[in-house]
Amino acid sequence: MRTFALIVFSVVFISGVSASNNLAQINDQDGFTNVRDSASSYSNIVGILTVEDFFVCIPSPSTWWRVTAFKNDSTGKQLSGYVHSSRIQLIDSLDNTSKRALLIKVLDRHKSMATEFHAAFTSKNSPAYKSSRAALEKHSEENYTPILNTLSNYFCETGDTVVIQHFLAAIIADSGSANEMPCNALCQCYICFPAAVISQVLQFKNLRQRAILFEDIEYGLLNHYDVSEDGKSSNRDYLRLREQLDKSR
Repeated sequence: MRTFALIVFSVVFISGVSASNNLAQINDQDGFTNVRDSASSYSNIVGILTVEDFFVCIPSPSTWWRVTAFKNDSTGKQLSGYVHSSRIQLIDSLDNTSKRALLIKVLDRHKSMATEFHAAFTSKNSPAYKSSRAALEKHSEENYTPILNTLSNYFCETGDTVVIQHFLAAIIADSGSANEMPCNALCQCYICFPAAVISQVLQFKNLRQRAILFEDIEYGLLNHYDVSEDGKSSNRDYLRLREQLDKSR
């Protein structure tokens, strides 16, 4: 499944930032906002966040919230500082229609970039390979991986199989990646609505693509449940979900 030398590091835990923090984007008509080194509009600007950037923050009574972005500043360090709360849009506060549009946008962009990377890899076009690889890694670290927790939560709340269709297509396009986070997110979706996820997997006519998706769900289950190295477990939920998965292959 992971055959290409594309290593994408997990960004769920970076520089002390945990998944329990609030994922956000900026809300600014100008399309960007300044990140400052302290909680004041008179403090130094340490970077800029655009409408395409994701970051995490901890809401507080203060009008200035501490933020940590999934991208680096001009010095190559992880961008971190303060943004006025009026410029912050918490992703969890979006309505489901807006969440769906955001998820599909990120997923489709990732699919497109992964397809470009694989085409360059196959054609042995070195310049295109380097540029497409860098772009794909950047998007994975800054956009695709950060949104996966929102995706699984959204699906478990709504059962929206359209989003799952886009997610599975992105996974197939990026099937050479070493990033394990999509497997875990897909597993969470499967745990919530196993029949719905399997139904979408079976929509793929290519048997190899089906196998990749089933393998990813299986890998996610092994990560999620307490399974021994030899693949054995007494967890009833795991056994039930694994049996359902195996019957569908």
